[in-house]
Amino acid sequence: MINRQKFSIGTLALFIASMSTAQQSVYTLEASIDYALQHNYNHQKNQLEKSITYEKTQEILTQGFPKINGTVGYQNQFIVPTSVVPGEAFGAPGQLLPVKFGISNTVNANVGLQQLIFDGRFLVAVQARTSIKELANLQVKMSERDVKVLISKSYFQAVMTKKSLLSLRESKAVIDKLYDQTNKTYKQGLIEELDVERLQYNVKTLENAILVLETQNQLALSALKLNMGYPMEDSLQLSEDINLHIMDAYQQTSYIANLENRVEYRLAEQTIILKKHDLRQMRYSAMPSFFGSANYGYNSFSDRFNFFNNAWYNFGNFGIQANIPIFDGFTRKSQIAQAKMALEKAEIDKLNLLSALKLENMNTIFTIRNTINEYKNQKDLLKLSEKIEHKTQVKYKEGIGSSFEFANAQNERIQQYIKLLQTELNLLNSHIELKKIQGKL
Repeated sequence: MINRQKFSIGTLALFIASMSTAQQSVYTLEASIDYALQHNYNHQKNQLEKSITYEKTQEILTQGFPKINGTVGYQNQFIVPTSVVPGEAFGAPGQLLPVKFGISNTVNANVGLQQLIFDGRFLVAVQARTSIKELANLQVKMSERDVKVLISKSYFQAVMTKKSLLSLRESKAVIDKLYDQTNKTYKQGLIEELDVERLQYNVKTLENAILVLETQNQLALSALKLNMGYPMEDSLQLSEDINLHIMDAYQQTSYIANLENRVEYRLAEQTIILKKHDLRQMRYSAMPSFFGSANYGYNSFSDRFNFFNNAWYNFGNFGIQANIPIFDGFTRKSQIAQAKMALEKAEIDKLNLLSALKLENMNTIFTIRNTINEYKNQKDLLKLSEKIEHKTQVKYKEGIGSSFEFANAQNERIQQYIKLLQTELNLLNSHIELKKIQGKL
């Protein structure tokens, strides 16, 4: 009894877990974007680049912190160096006497302190830390925006392909039924074989179109998985009703974008600021730099390797060092000239970017306006094709129209519906681009 109860509880737990997994595999557009912001590979790399940049700015700051190093050394002079001294001091005038000075074994232990006191380049680097961090933040923000654009377009593509596939399958079910009825009528000798063959042609055409769309649907889902960072072997279901997004795009009235708030423009501004810091750093390199140092340690000397019972002699010192640039062979002059030209280039890039953003803004406005007009026309054409299909169906049922006319009308309605879906996709993509240039993503 106990084993059965354990088995039932375990089975229930597995069932609940599988249901939870199934629910998690159904994604809305917003959920897909949130998932991608956590798992998209390129975005993850950009976030790591931001973290690396932050650590580099911290590394810059640490250059002004004290540096403490400890050293322990041992030296063995297996041949003690020989020196020559005048013999007068040793009762041998006029002679040079060889003498060995030194001890075979020497041990020293030392702790040293180094501290930067003043360096103009370091001061500029500290000031540039804020701009470097802001540049990294903007790059991540642009990455987030690009992920939102990419996922939105991939999601809409997958949904539209699925809707087209469902429409073709529904139409094929209708024309299959019509084909069966027409074939039975032909066998009764009431119609010509040509009517059957025409419908059979339409059936085969739809079958081929369905096969193509099935492949495109799988490719669209795979592309969405890749862009999301979603496991390719796991199933992914899309639940978003994109009609809401279509109405949002259709009713869009605000086209004006403040281009100076675009991430790209702000990146260009931060690049100019950093180039100015580079130029200042090159100029400050002509100034003297000052460093302080202090050392304290012990030495011990012995003819034998026995330092534990040997005498140790302490020593200590401190000092200040000034590095004064005098003449570097005009290297600094060349570096300053390069920094000036790099700054001018960054300013030109900013002006060029502003013109490009204005052109992009204009093109996007024209595109979405034209797409809205096309969307209206395609909807009207679809309504017209539906009316034609309905009338030919009525004529066919009343016996005054042919099945071929009805099949053609249905095929025209299908093609018009697919065109409308493509226009809807174009409208949604244009709307996403518009939100991007407006800074709403």
